[in-house]
Amino acid sequence: KVYRIVTEHMRLTNVNPKACDCMKTYFEGNGSLEEGDPSKAITLYNQALSLADRRTRQTSQLPKGAILMKRARAYLQRAANHRKILRSLVKDLTDTVPSASTMKILYQTASSHPELSASIFQRLAGDSKVNQGKFRQIR
Repeated sequence: KVYRIVTEHMRLTNVNPKACDCMKTYFEGNGSLEEGDPSKAITLYNQALSLADRRTRQTSQLPKGAILMKRARAYLQRAANHRKILRSLVKDLTDTVPSASTMKILYQTASSHPELSASIFQRLAGDSKVNQGKFRQIR
């Protein structure tokens, strides 16, 4: 389609089909980036760069710099997405871990009421196992 547009509608001659493939892949990468899929965009930009790196007469006319900039933008967008996910997971996990003041109160309660200490420590041990499972899922 890109080749047809360039040759028929823009009336350019001597257009290298490989250069059109490069541009087509580049535009597909732009579409993926706009749709919010930076990983797919990175893959497409890498393909476009590999097509642009093939030695042809028209290699210098291909927008390698623009492809590299868009790929860098895709990497940044993917990193920002990962950072949001990580922050959310860390927040969820920190909400489930008892604070130091809560642990102090539980310890004082267990110390002052020995009959409750077994159930308090069993509950803490159970919660710890649940949290350990959550931490392992993140890895």
